[in-house]
Amino acid sequence: MIKNNFKIVAGTGRLGRHETKDKDNLRIEALKFLLSEGCGLHISPTYDNSFKKLARLKEIKDCKNIICKIDFSRQSFPEIQLELTEELLKGGGFSVQIAGDIRNIISDKYSWKKFENYLFFLKKRYSIDEFFLSPLFHDSEYLLDLKKKSTLSFSLAVHYSLFESEFKNTLIKKKDKKNKLLALRAFGENINNFGNWYAPYGMEIKPKSLINSQIKEKNILLKKYNLEEKEARLIFALKNPMIDFACISFSNITQAKEALLVNKRMYDPNILEDLFLLSSKSNFSRVGLGFKYPENTNYLSFYSFTTILKKGLQSNELLIFSLKNIFFKIRFSIIKIFKILYKIFIKKKKLK
Repeated sequence: MIKNNFKIVAGTGRLGRHETKDKDNLRIEALKFLLSEGCGLHISPTYDNSFKKLARLKEIKDCKNIICKIDFSRQSFPEIQLELTEELLKGGGFSVQIAGDIRNIISDKYSWKKFENYLFFLKKRYSIDEFFLSPLFHDSEYLLDLKKKSTLSFSLAVHYSLFESEFKNTLIKKKDKKNKLLALRAFGENINNFGNWYAPYGMEIKPKSLINSQIKEKNILLKKYNLEEKEARLIFALKNPMIDFACISFSNITQAKEALLVNKRMYDPNILEDLFLLSSKSNFSRVGLGFKYPENTNYLSFYSFTTILKKGLQSNELLIFSLKNIFFKIRFSIIKIFKILYKIFIKKKKLK
């Protein structure tokens, strides 16, 4: 029997955080349940040691909708990330969310056309189903223009929840019906999160006055329809016709079952209208000053040196990245040794 839970995409970002073993086990248990119910999965090799934990999931091989976040910043070694992903999925198909600041990737020396050709190469090499662009508020229109010029079809991955719309409205209005929209952080991370305009990476912070205004309006709405806040957030994510996939992280099976119930239920259209109205005010008075997306190489430390070297040597293009990584590791080790020797020298000098 086909289960109609395809819209729910289980997030795994929190699985990479350093929490207790019991909490990890509860998350893994929830993921197993969701995958058995036909839900999708959002993963990334940059989520610290999450891949080691996901390797325990036998159900992952049957998942029909896996979207992997890959950081395409210049020094983040995207192909090593793809090699690690391919190893986890054992050759199974997956889609790729292109993370990183496109404006830092594209330049006079490295045009969009060259980047697009690179994506065609990766799509063929790793059997990638499709690519998701990841626009933010300040570059929504810029990415839409690139998308129009492209011969490669792109879906969209955006931070979108009841209290967070990390994009300009034109992005939703101009979205092609044939392309999908993945809502990241669709629940809003947690029940006490009301959006922060992507700070600290963004150069703006959501005003407290706006947050308080939305909280006040939210409380009126919950009372009007006799809803709990977690249910309202799930309704917005799972009943929103603009959202094709809602990425939500679950701490346990109970939370997962609550989401499945909301996904199956029918709700009064007036509830949705009021929720959309509340959400539409998330960027009130926002200018869009831009942001700095740091390149991510921290994930390399969660894999063994031999694994990174092996993945690096599996293609000529990765050889350069591997050699760079070896150089940085050796340089770090040398500096560390010299610091230790210097401390020993200072201590001996003081004893004399």
